[in-house]
Amino acid sequence: MSNSSSMAGPDEVPPPAPPKPAAIDIKKLQADLERALAASGQTPAPTPLIRYTLADTSALRKGVSNATVGRPDSLATASQPLAATPVDPPGRWAYIPFPVITDILQYDTKRRALHWLSRALVRDTAGMVPQMDIYGYYQHCFIPYAATHPVLPTAELLDLLLKIFKGSRNDTITGRVQAGVVDTYVIRNVAWRGQPAIVEKIGVEVLEEKEQATNPLGFGAAERPGATPAVATSIGSGAETVGIDSSAPATTEQLNQAATSGLDDLDDDHIAICLQMTFADKCAGRKLAHLPEPARTRYWLRMFFKHGSNVEIEEAALWMLYEQTFNPYYDERPHLDDVQFVARITKVFKDAEEVEVGPEHRVIWGIKPRKKRMKALVLLKKYAEEQTNRAVRHLDRMAERKDFELRVNNKHRGLNRFQEMMLLWPLLALPAGEPSPWLQRLQRRAGGEPLGDHQPGFPGVSMKRLASEYRRDYEARRKMADETIMRAAAEGAPGVAVAQALDEALDRYPPPGPATRRALNADGEGHTSPSRAKGVQASEVPGRRKSA
Repeated sequence: MSNSSSMAGPDEVPPPAPPKPAAIDIKKLQADLERALAASGQTPAPTPLIRYTLADTSALRKGVSNATVGRPDSLATASQPLAATPVDPPGRWAYIPFPVITDILQYDTKRRALHWLSRALVRDTAGMVPQMDIYGYYQHCFIPYAATHPVLPTAELLDLLLKIFKGSRNDTITGRVQAGVVDTYVIRNVAWRGQPAIVEKIGVEVLEEKEQATNPLGFGAAERPGATPAVATSIGSGAETVGIDSSAPATTEQLNQAATSGLDDLDDDHIAICLQMTFADKCAGRKLAHLPEPARTRYWLRMFFKHGSNVEIEEAALWMLYEQTFNPYYDERPHLDDVQFVARITKVFKDAEEVEVGPEHRVIWGIKPRKKRMKALVLLKKYAEEQTNRAVRHLDRMAERKDFELRVNNKHRGLNRFQEMMLLWPLLALPAGEPSPWLQRLQRRAGGEPLGDHQPGFPGVSMKRLASEYRRDYEARRKMADETIMRAAAEGAPGVAVAQALDEALDRYPPPGPATRRALNADGEGHTSPSRAKGVQASEVPGRRKSA
């Protein structure tokens, strides 16, 4: 009994199916909207979401040809000749927020275009805008000032757009019309500022509906079975559908509320970095204070920043941190000014670019802070290697020009490590072309001048103290180098072999000790073995003559 009572009786009638929503009369909806706005005294500016629905998708569902959907009757037949220059429909640009341009009219043409692009467009990784719409709206905004303020050509404007919006690119979308296939050229990864972001999966559909409504040639949207007349909105990676009942006239406020329900204040999806530097970070950066410019700025940037995509840093904030770090040393070692500093950033980071996003408002695009700063010791070692390699190349070029003759020649390297030590050690922060204390001491010795303890330009560098540290730190390696040379001399090797053994010993056990240094700097022709300090006379080495 319980089962029979739960079943529906034969006389019961199933509930009627819910009525299907009537198709939207687009022309009537647009006319009502314009009349309501005119009565309220507002400017006709329907929201972008409503603007996207100006194509009658119900006609597509019924199988009507794309060529006749949303087109005037005068253009519905192929027998009618097409206008050579289509006229913009009324309110074509009404759905785009009008950027303020009165404060940029005093700039030149290119700078005005740059400000206009930054105010009219925004970066959107899932959006795209037709190229003809961008340039058409650009001309439309400057029509009142066309007599005295010219505009850029199409190619220059689009090229400027691709430069200031990172990731934007040209693309071609193919659509079907009555006459055949038409290609529409678009700019991807940008959108009109103030419009909602468009997710990737509905981007093409939205563009087709928009082109259908605004293009008098009827650039057609492909037939999509099951399409419903609704407003497509998107937040993040999802899409919602908001239905509008056209049975009752809708007011402007209702339309705007239905179109923008659930939308946040969407803006560019790039990341704006907020720079914060602790006292420890400033102290770490000041370990590079003794380096010369522009090497100091280059290594400071490498310490705290790296390449980054889709990020920007305020130029003023970056300059302030740099100035605070090295300002205490400005009297002795001045840092770069702001113009040189920005130029150095774009040279260190090849993908970085200075972008002017507003009047007197600039950002650095393409770099981001490191999660963990680089150690100053690593950077200083790299700087020492660069200085050494630069000096070696410089001396090799001088040797090729016969400007001087190196005492210790090496066919494979051109310079051994001892010569590098004599020319560069200690590895002080020396600008290019400035001799180190060791090199000055050698030059004074060659000229017969007193050597002195302190060299010109280095009042705090004691040569005696450096020699003491030099001898104490490398005494063991010096002994091994001397033993290698003594063994080669005791075996009766010729003088060339002894010199070669000297080079190999110096390369294997860098740097040599004071005995080897005195021998290599002694006057006389050829090589003088440091084994003289160990009791082996130069005359005992075959192929050598005793120096005077």
